[in-house]
Amino acid sequence: MSAPRTTLRVGIICCANIAKKTCIAISIAEGMEVVAVGSRDVEKAEFFIQKMSEYLKPGVAACNGYAAVIARPDVDCVYIPLPTSLHVEWVKKAAAAGKHVMLEKPIAMNLSEVEEMVNACVAANVQLMDGTMMTHAPRTRMMERAIADKANFGDVMSVTATFTFLGNSAFNDNNIRIRKDLDGLGATGDLGWYCIRAALWAFRWELPETVMAHPGSDINAQGVVVSGSATLVWKGSPKRKATIDFGFNRPLNQTLQVAGKSTTLTVRDYVIPTNDRASEFELAKNHALSQYDLADVTQRETKVVKTSKTQEAYMWETFGDSVRDIKRGGKPNFNWFQIAVVTQRVVLAVHESIINECAIVTVASS
Repeated sequence: MSAPRTTLRVGIICCANIAKKTCIAISIAEGMEVVAVGSRDVEKAEFFIQKMSEYLKPGVAACNGYAAVIARPDVDCVYIPLPTSLHVEWVKKAAAAGKHVMLEKPIAMNLSEVEEMVNACVAANVQLMDGTMMTHAPRTRMMERAIADKANFGDVMSVTATFTFLGNSAFNDNNIRIRKDLDGLGATGDLGWYCIRAALWAFRWELPETVMAHPGSDINAQGVVVSGSATLVWKGSPKRKATIDFGFNRPLNQTLQVAGKSTTLTVRDYVIPTNDRASEFELAKNHALSQYDLADVTQRETKVVKTSKTQEAYMWETFGDSVRDIKRGGKPNFNWFQIAVVTQRVVLAVHESIINECAIVTVASS
């Protein structure tokens, strides 16, 4: 049995709603502990700590401002769920203070900001990871093994990924994700990020050659994308592709399908599992219809992946392991930098295509 993980101390920068889920995940993850919460209004930090006290150890500090969290000597890592427009400033400040960074997605507004953040973290020898929880789930590992079984699955030929939810009036009026000054990438950077991450994962992180948005995107009065869809095309013959669909204006749908030459993998809850301790996916093979095409007789098998923790907790454990390696004299795990960067590149390309009336945007050269 491996030795217990040494405890890493986390400071939370901003009391955003998603930070509540983070508190729960850190309380479950081995070797992680929240020690400080910062807000521009210290009373908000105090209220947050009180509200989440069930998942926090006594003595968590309420900090007046984000800089106060970064300045604390008892903070090893920071979690940043700030609006995207503020990421580059606070990631650079955290890195300069030697703090490792878990950063919510999308990670930046443009590629120059991505470069600034990556360079700052590399120079400071600190880990940077984006908070895409599904990437770290045991179900994802099991699906990877299924796709990698070329004899049974075949080469991946297409991916279809959807992530939508129906925002209420409060969301449509006030949420930062539809405000140009805070999260100008809108639904593309939020829900589209997951669709794009799933497609890149299925194609083993290879960048597509081109992306092209579909007609019919919804853009609000501020110029922020509320919903959209696009096709991503990879080189090869026949062409490989992914179709993504995302939006804040339709009922919840989080379906992923990966089609190989022989087998199809389907997940109906790929972003947030219906059961966080027993998630499922389906493998279908020998695709066929019955005589006279009266019934679908494809062979389908449901795989159940039982876990003791949430996918968010596994994410924090993976992040923590990278931080511990650095503390033992190692370097950051650059795989997590690269995955974040390629996802951001494709997000920006899809967004560019949407705002330019479905223009074809080149991502990777042939």
